[in-house]
Order: sequence, then structure tokens, then C-alpha cells
Amino acid sequence: DLLVVVEEPAEDPDRDATGIANVFQWYVDGELAGIEGALVDASLTRAGEVWSVTVRAYDGFALGPQVEAEVNIGLAGPTVFVSAPLGADGDLTCAVSEAGSLEQATEASWYWTIGDGAEVKTTKELQSDAVSHCDWVSCRVELSLGDDLVSSEPSSLLLPYGADCEAESPCFEKLCAEGGGCSAVAIEEACEDGDACTVGDTCVEGACISGEALACEAADNAAATCVDGECELVCEPGWLDCDEDYESGCELESPEEGPCPE
Repeated sequence: DLLVVVEEPAEDPDRDATGIANVFQWYVDGELAGIEGALVDASLTRAGEVWSVTVRAYDGFALGPQVEAEVNIGLAGPTVFVSAPLGADGDLTCAVSEAGSLEQATEASWYWTIGDGAEVKTTKELQSDAVSHCDWVSCRVELSLGDDLVSSEPSSLLLPYGADCEAESPCFEKLCAEGGGCSAVAIEEACEDGDACTVGDTCVEGACISGEALACEAADNAAATCVDGECELVCEPGWLDCDEDYESGCELESPEEGPCPE
């Protein structure tokens, strides 16, 4: 807002200060603005305009001498934020939440920073192939109008954890590092080594160490072995497992190798 402040009130030897009023008249770029009073709302001004006001004291009978003040309306910086609805898997936008003087500027320049890299002047949009998961990204917009220049405050966002951070071992936490980048902190907890025939696999210093082999108890006329996490019978020579019941073992003695009889 524009506000007139009378630093030295007018004096009248014939009456006290309460009997003196101030008369204001506003002008924009030299043209009468049609606004009276000491206040002009900011919504009525635009960047690049020159506003002036004249003030005269009035005691009810006559106007005093005129004084004048003038101000150039500068650019108002916008407010931006990084919009990344798909994280690093989609394009990013330096979105505007408060426009400021964006529409009044003759030029708007968009700047992006990724991690510890240098700031780069580009467009409002940042393509997904320029970033990775867990990157810190920052953007700002700079407005210019003649010699007037103003910038928004930078807005930063840590992109979420994603596929390009996945380690070969499951024994690392699936988080982004606080300062950006993929976390490489080893965890100590149960894991899966990819072999279904081991139990009690455990993370040790970032590696998944296999636990004990799954124990399979032998049955009648058969040995037992683990296959894909299940105990299966291995019949002794001359025996067949026809009922496919592990508990009963290999129950049919047959001198010939072949299928079970119907």
C-alpha cells in the first residue's frame, strides 16, 4: 500500500491542530488518479508506474501551500515452490503460489539448482531425465522491468527414494540421506538370501548371510532333501512314492523303475 505520512503538521495561529485537515490528491504517471485520502491500496498500483501525491492543509476557510511526494512502484517478488507429484519419475515445475509482479515484468527468468551443482538458467519446467531419486532440487524466478530487478526466495525439495537408489544387497536402509543422495547405512535385521532352503538369514555389515539349511527328516525307504523351500522325498532304489504323502515315505516296493500303478 501507499501511505502518506505528514511528518510536520501545518500550524495555524488562529486555531489548534484539531481544527486543521489535510487534503490529499493522488496522480499516477502525471494523470489524476481520482483517489483522495492518505492511503492507496496496493491492488491499484502496478510495477513501473510513478505515483505522486499533493497535500494541502485546510482550516475551514482557506487552503495552505501545497507539498508533494513521489514514488516509483517497484517489482514485487513472487512466491514459488517445487512441484514434483511423481518425484524423480516425472517432470518438475517451479510453481507459483503468489504471483507478485509476475504479469507486469517484461522478463521472467527461471533458475534451477540440483544438489551441489551450479545454478542453471532454464525454463519453468525441469525434465525428469535431469534429476535422480533423493536429489535436493531448488528453484527461483527472477523478474525484470527496465532497471528494476527482483527475485523470489528459493524453494527446495528433497526428491523421494526410488529405484535408482536400490542396492544389490537388501541390507541397506531404503531412505534418502539427509543432505541428499541415496543412503548407504547398513542395517542389522533378518533378510532373505534368495535361497528358500535356508532359514534365519541375517544382515551382517551390509551383506545378507545365509542361515542354517532347512532340515528335512527322512521317511521310510527314502531320504529327504529341500527343493524350493519344501521337503521332498528321494526314494531308495526299488521303492516308489505313489500316494505323494511325505509322512508315509516310499510305500511301494517295485523292482522296476516306472510310474506307480493305477
